Amino acid sequence: MNKKLIVSAALLASGVASAQTFFTDFDNVTSAQVLAGAMPSVGTFASGTSTGYAPSDTGAQAFSGDRVIVINNLTGAKTVSLLFTLTAAAASINYSFWVSSNANTSGSAIVQVTGIGGYNQTATETGFGASTGQNANPSGILHSGSFAGGIAGNYAITFSNAMGNQGMRIDDVTVVATPVPEPTSLALMLAGIGAVGFVMARRRSA
Repeated sequence: MNKKLIVSAALLASGVASAQTFFTDFDNVTSAQVLAGAMPSVGTFASGTSTGYAPSDTGAQAFSGDRVIVINNLTGAKTVSLLFTLTAAAASINYSFWVSSNANTSGSAIVQVTGIGGYNQTATETGFGASTGQNANPSGILHSGSFAGGIAGNYAITFSNAMGNQGMRIDDVTVVATPVPEPTSLALMLAGIGAVGFVMARRRSA
């Protein structure tokens, strides 16, 4: 391959920043840690916390050999928060998670991301529970969404149960922060594209 093409391809690759990804399946979280409201490092998330769990709540519970987090609403609002740090600005903050419930009505979960600089984004995910035919299926239903981007710093994604006295289970939480290209990266990328185009044009005219 032409050396110029190799160099330009390398420039193009250097101009594409990597996304930051955070994930947990809760498999290494115990019920005691959840009930205490202070979970340690959870997967690639910095740590996790829980609020308002009643003593009767099951906390981290196993279904078909896979541990999940159970969020009940027996004595008021319950939440689970997972902390993560963006090392660079993000163009968007995207999330996905599996959720299941034995509720007799369609389930409802509130997803909120808060962070540095007053960042606060909220979404409501619905469409799970017995009324949807899911009926406490341990594998659950995959939900996903996207929020606006944010600057580098500390953030938290919080899940709240909005189903009254029904239990909600969440698992396999993923957050992906898409990168904001830096000016130097954009310059390198444009230079790479230009160099590739120049070499290809010369090859066609040769």
